[in-house]
Formats: sequence, C-alpha cells, structure tokens
Amino acid sequence: MKKETFYKIIIGLLIVLNLFQLSAFFFGQKPPHIKKIDFKEKATNEMALNTKQQKVFFEFVLKHKQKMEILQEQQVQTIANYFRQPTDSLLTQISKIEVEKVKATEQHFLEVKSILSPKQHSKFEGFKKNAIEHILKKTNPQKKP
Repeated sequence: MKKETFYKIIIGLLIVLNLFQLSAFFFGQKPPHIKKIDFKEKATNEMALNTKQQKVFFEFVLKHKQKMEILQEQQVQTIANYFRQPTDSLLTQISKIEVEKVKATEQHFLEVKSILSPKQHSKFEGFKKNAIEHILKKTNPQKKP
C-alpha cells in the first residue's frame, strides 16, 4: 500500500470519528437541569414554619445578613490596612471582627429557635447543621473537578 493511500484512509477515519463525536455532542442526551433551591425556602420547609413564623424568620434573616455585610466590610478594610502597614493591633482587630461574626450567627440561631413551637424544636438541630454547612460552603467554596 502506498503512503498516499494510507494517509487518505487515516484522514478519512479521523474525519468520520470527528463527525461522530460532534453528532454525539449536539444530538446526545442533555444532562438534567437541577433547580437551585433558595436556602431560606429550604429552611422554612425543613422546620415546617407557618406563615407567621416565616415572616419573622425572613426578618431575622434580613437583619442577620445586614449585620454580616457590615462586619465583612469592616474586616475587608482592616485586612487592606494590615497589608499596607502590618501591626499586631490590626491583627487583633481582624480577629475580633471574626469573633463578632461567629457570635452574631449564634445569636441568629437563638432568635430562630425562639420562634419555634415545642414540636418544631426537634427539627432545629438539623436546620442548624445544614445552615452551618451552607455558610462554610459559601466562605470556602470547593473547586469542581
């Protein structure tokens, strides 16, 4: 077999292979669309909150979110100042802000627990566990492979 004929066959096979891969990509099954559920909605369902409790819960969430945004902004500014001119007092201030964030979150959990009925208290620990996982995923996102 001549080299020219051999190369023509190889090129033809590669073209067929490429066409097969492209057709599989364009005409193959699409992955199912996963609906992203809002965490607040998931939490209200998980704790089985009634309408009145949901309203108070959403107020607590908004208040907590605003508090965390203020603390986050303070922390960002303090960290920026630290890298401009490092001092131990700025490190201490950064740590204090982080402690405030943790305490504010614990206070938020206590507020949420306060609106629950005795029957709902058993569902609170599951909510708290899921909320902590949600918070940690937001602050330390894992890269997908």
